[in-house]
Amino acid sequence: MKSVARMELKPGMVLAEDVLWQDEVLISAGTVLTHKHIERMVRHSIMIVTIMEEIDLATTHFQKLRFSEEFNAFEQKHTQNLILFKKLITDLATRGTAIPEQDLLNIYNDMRMTYSNGYVLLDYLYNLMPNEDELTFNHCLNSALLAGAFAEWISMQQAGKMDLILSGFYYDIGKLQIPYTLLWRPGKLTPEEFEIVKKHPVIGYVMLKDTGISQNVLGAVLMHHERMDGSGYPRRLTGEQISVFARYIAIVDTYIAMASPRPHRAALTPVDEVESAPHFSYRQLILRGPLCSAVI
Repeated sequence: MKSVARMELKPGMVLAEDVLWQDEVLISAGTVLTHKHIERMVRHSIMIVTIMEEIDLATTHFQKLRFSEEFNAFEQKHTQNLILFKKLITDLATRGTAIPEQDLLNIYNDMRMTYSNGYVLLDYLYNLMPNEDELTFNHCLNSALLAGAFAEWISMQQAGKMDLILSGFYYDIGKLQIPYTLLWRPGKLTPEEFEIVKKHPVIGYVMLKDTGISQNVLGAVLMHHERMDGSGYPRRLTGEQISVFARYIAIVDTYIAMASPRPHRAALTPVDEVESAPHFSYRQLILRGPLCSAVI
């Protein structure tokens, strides 16, 4: 709330405190001002009143978060780094221009400075307004950030953490060669259309295999849709045949997909996910919940 001069008042503003005249309430707090209220204050020579600001009127967590300096800093950095990430990946996909590993890690480190821990990151990512024209790039950038938090939660060594972050950046790059209308179209794909979408791990692997990227990252790109019981693709691998980095990225990918809006449904909230397992924290939900058991 803030104090303003009476001459600055406009209809629609909301009083944050009672307006007093001779120790009596002239207009009550919470009143939505009209021209008549303002004229009444003129007649009684009221000079200063306290009104509510937008943040005072916010009622939901999302509305309040939009006024947070920390969240706004995160959102601004996310927009800037998404543009940079898109250029790097597009050059790789269209020209075969290899991306220096440190360029992607610099994007991660720049973003990492805007949130204090993985729990805050989950909140920020959930409340970030997605750019519908950049869904694949947005998905990979967010996955890289969450991969870093995941690595911290399971106490990975630094080298492994860097590979997991890079896996997050790269694992869905093959989708850039899949028609956008198939990837993000509302409704169920036909079996033939799904077979096309299922090619993206192999496409991504082929794009990256000669760029000098580590085997851990290549394994994540190729195998992130494999499943422990052999029901995944592209090679229906089972158990220990699947790279551990692919298994970790599968968890990150599944969470990001569930917590992001899709053409056929709204995003699932952390509350939606936790209701089935209320004793789990965010971290435990990802590490111990049904997502994890399906891929580890």
